[in-house]
Amino acid sequence: VSKNDIKKIHRDYAPESHPFEDQREYVRALNAVKLERSFAKPFLFDLTGNSDAVKILQNHKSRLSSIFSGSYDGMIKEWNLATKSARFTIKGHSSCVNGISQIGDNIITCSDDKHIKYWNIDPLNEINSNTEPVFQIVHNNAIKCLDSQYSDASNSNNPYFAIGDTNGDIHLYEMSGRTDPINSFNWGTESMTSVKFNATENNLLLATGMDNSVSLFDIAHSVFVVEIVN
Repeated sequence: VSKNDIKKIHRDYAPESHPFEDQREYVRALNAVKLERSFAKPFLFDLTGNSDAVKILQNHKSRLSSIFSGSYDGMIKEWNLATKSARFTIKGHSSCVNGISQIGDNIITCSDDKHIKYWNIDPLNEINSNTEPVFQIVHNNAIKCLDSQYSDASNSNNPYFAIGDTNGDIHLYEMSGRTDPINSFNWGTESMTSVKFNATENNLLLATGMDNSVSLFDIAHSVFVVEIVN
């Protein structure tokens, strides 16, 4: 007998001797999946060119290869994901951009500087940092969120958009050049954090607030559908 001899190891294969065999196999499989995902390299690429932190990202509603970004220094960009470059950069606001929404060849932006601005982003137009907004509205309070109806809404020629401000108010506007809202609602005294239209039921508007509330509102009938406070 030498140290190089292969020693026979006796194993008991009886199931009753290994009551936790299935549990151990499950843990091994789970760890293998986690390791596989860790080394899968899900990161694709980054988009560089912002001089300050990005506050908001918004997808283009008709072009999958385009997204919009708004940053804390008031800059607005449209990014082409195929070329990994910015199609345009606009100095849109004097403060943080809190909301971006796209309607056709226009985008609407809002900011802590209390301004709502319409921008024409027609691909045939030359857009640069000195581009002026087509129209703008000055609000009484800082605006924290914004969203618009999808283009297939029943009033697609003049879709609505909604904003939420620091006073807890929701204001509903239409793309008609009016500076006053067509309707206003109040979700409480706390600042709003988000508003979002339903992509299918265009008259349903969801809103969240700093008071931990989630509210669903029907703008067609001006009634609450449901409100949840955590």
